[in-house]
Amino acid sequence: MKRFRSARQLQRFVSIHDPIANLFHIPRQNIPLTIIASCEELRCRCGVKSPVFRAPNGRDPQTALCRSSLSLQCHSRDVDYGHKLNLTTGRSGLILDLVIEAGNPADSERFLPMLERHIGIWDPRQAAADGGYASRENLRRAKACGVRDMAFHKKSGLKVEDMVKSKWVYRKLRNFRAGIEAGISCLKRAYGLARCTWGGLDHFKTYVWSSVVAYNLALFTRLKPV
Repeated sequence: MKRFRSARQLQRFVSIHDPIANLFHIPRQNIPLTIIASCEELRCRCGVKSPVFRAPNGRDPQTALCRSSLSLQCHSRDVDYGHKLNLTTGRSGLILDLVIEAGNPADSERFLPMLERHIGIWDPRQAAADGGYASRENLRRAKACGVRDMAFHKKSGLKVEDMVKSKWVYRKLRNFRAGIEAGISCLKRAYGLARCTWGGLDHFKTYVWSSVVAYNLALFTRLKPV
């Protein structure tokens, strides 16, 4: 690496270094354990107190091995330890319901309990869900609950005519479900839902609910009256 030619050049480099480092930082959970171990060893040699880091082998015993899908359905397939979240949103984008699972149940098993929580409160006539919830039995039960148009992101062997009344409705509902990804991304990037730093299931629920309430309040202030 060449030396800096002047103090001014050094100042320009230092002034731009922090914004770039903040923009392209590598999350600690994505750093290999071998690199972390070598850094911790170097800290010990220098006499610097190292921060607490919980490796997968020393994880919270209440967490379960699960894919990064929050049911918030992010597209990353990295294997993490945590709890699965099932949430529902409305046309406004507000989060209407949230269930934090104790383990990692299959998505298809959680569809009907989530739908039944809305019956009698919202009585949805149209609904869209991620492809992981798709099954013929879930479609039949949704129709029995009064949902006229039930669109799953992935058909999983189901016909469009069986789910909705037309391909136009299916496309609209599928696009609506895709738009939910923006809210999920906002929750993860702006409200700290990408990674929970509090141990224990009760603390995990508190962390998640505080993020969701803050998100709803911020969104509620921007909604226009109908």
